[in-house]
Order: sequence, then C-alpha cells, then structure tokens
Amino acid sequence: MAFADLAGLFFALWPFGVWTAHAAGDPPSSAPTALVELVPLKRQAMMRTVHLYGQVVVDMRAVTVISLPRAGQVERFQVVNGQRIRKGAPLGRFVTAADITAGYLQLEQTRDYARAELARNESLFSQQLLTQSQLAAARKALTDADAALQIAQATGSDRRDELLVAPFDAVVLATPVNAGERLSANAPIVQLARQDSQHALLGVADEDRGDIRPGLIARIHPVFGAQTAVSGRVSEVSGQINKDTQRLDVLVTLSGAPMPIGTHVRADVDLASRVEWVVPHSSVLHDDQGAYLFQAHQGRARRVSVIEGIEHAGQLAVRGALISEDAVVSLGNYELLDGMALREVRH
Repeated sequence: MAFADLAGLFFALWPFGVWTAHAAGDPPSSAPTALVELVPLKRQAMMRTVHLYGQVVVDMRAVTVISLPRAGQVERFQVVNGQRIRKGAPLGRFVTAADITAGYLQLEQTRDYARAELARNESLFSQQLLTQSQLAAARKALTDADAALQIAQATGSDRRDELLVAPFDAVVLATPVNAGERLSANAPIVQLARQDSQHALLGVADEDRGDIRPGLIARIHPVFGAQTAVSGRVSEVSGQINKDTQRLDVLVTLSGAPMPIGTHVRADVDLASRVEWVVPHSSVLHDDQGAYLFQAHQGRARRVSVIEGIEHAGQLAVRGALISEDAVVSLGNYELLDGMALREVRH
C-alpha cells in the first residue's frame, strides 16, 4: 500500500482512537461533575421503637365477684357500671329471703329446746331417773343444734338485710342482676376490678414478635383525646395468635393515672439498641429498584443498594455493600449517576 493510502487510513481512524482513549481512562475536562456534600460513614447504636395498638382492659385474674351464700334479693344498688369507688364504698343493700330467715328462727328454737331438754335430763340423771345413754343423747342433740345454728350464721342467715361494701379500691365492671330480682345462694351480685389491675392489651405484628419480651418499658398514649400518656411495662407476651386480630397479644401493666376501660391506645415500646451503619436521612434515595445511596469512591459516585432500618433524629440505619472508608453523599445526590465525578463542597 502506498504511503498516501496509509496516511489516509490513519486520519480516518484518528477520531475513533481519541474516543476510545477517553472511555478507557479519565474523563476529559469537559465531562460532567457534581458538587456534593459528604459525611463520613459511621456505626452507631440505634434505639428502635415499636408502635403497638390496642385497648385498656382489666386483668380478669384480678376481678372479684361479690356474692352471698344465701338466697335473697338486692333491694337497691348504689353503684353503676364503670364507676370508680374507694374501699368501703356502699354497693347496695341485700335483703335475705323470707324462707331463709324463717329457717334460721326455727334453728334457734331447736337449739333452745335442746338446751332445755339437756337441763331437764341432767336433773333426772342426778335423781337416778335417767340412764347414761339417755343423757348422752340429750347432749348430742344440743351439740347438733348448736352446729346447725353456727353454719346458718356463717352464711348470714341470721341477718335480715346487709349493706354490701367494696373490699378495695375498684372499678365496677358489672351488676349482672336487677334490683328486686330473686337470687339464689352464691349468685353474682357485683363484679369489681382492682384499680391497680388495668392493662393495655395490644397486638404485635409478625416482624416484631421476636423483639417484644416481658420487662420492656412502654409509653401508653390514648389514640383519641389529649389525655397525658402513662407509663407501663410489658408483663406478658402470648404464645398464641389472636384469631380476631391475627396478631400476638401483648399485655402491658399500666402505672400512674388510670385510663377508662376500653380506651383505644397506642404503646411506644423501646427495644434494645443495636449497632448499625448510620447515615443522614437525606442520603437515601428511592427508585423502581428500591432504596440506595451514593458513596464517594476514588472521587466518583458509587451507587449502593441498601435496606433501610431504624430512623431516629434524622439518622437512618442502613445495610448494604458499603465501604467503611468511603464517605457518603448527603446533599447533591439527586442528580448523581453511578460513576459521575464528584467535587466536594468546602465549608
């Protein structure tokens, strides 16, 4: 090939050679760069807070049912459902059934007769007009009559009426009978819950089940209204899914000012802290591929896909293929492309 032909071929390929050299090496001075702000990538202990929802309930193990071991009726109630009462507060007046009262009077008469018979038999025995076995029978009759009377007294059959009072500070849960209604022995009259037995019954989602355990502190806020939050502590975590909520039940014992039973509440439960990679919230972007951020690697933007974790005070825990020595782009990242040259803002 002639020299002129070789020269023509060289000049024909020359622009392509410049382009490939630029692509393989550093960008030409005209390549775009981005002005960004960088922050060091750091590890930090992050406190995670879980939000649970539920209602204020009563621990049924602390519910007391007021009843009496004799038949009768409540003449009138002096409390209503939901009322908060102090120890000794009157609940209502109970009137013993007439047949119970009559039966007690009959027992008294039997006892009095047995006592008189024993005295008469002792007199006859002293005159040797009665045998030892007859005297023993009279004594037994009095003993049996006394025992029957004591049993009746233990059930309150000797009281024509009785004022029922609260045995402790309580909330009236229910009065399952009506005033004037005939009641059998041991029928429930009033259901009381101790005022210190209030709990929040909450539901925990699948992803948080393994993190909730007894002893964790909770802050209980009413969902509606401006009532001040109260503190509490996780007391129980159920081992069975609630069929209605499809969540695991968590019981939080409340302390401080009581809330009305049935109040809808939110509980903020702080979990144990965990050391994570932490970046400013502004560092993390989202697109159709998910969450990501840029690190400054050898003067260029390096895109890293991340999984977001705990957020607190503008800081966000992330997980991904991060390089610990590379700074993170905190501002100016919206226009970045993977591999773009970076210029750092100098303050």
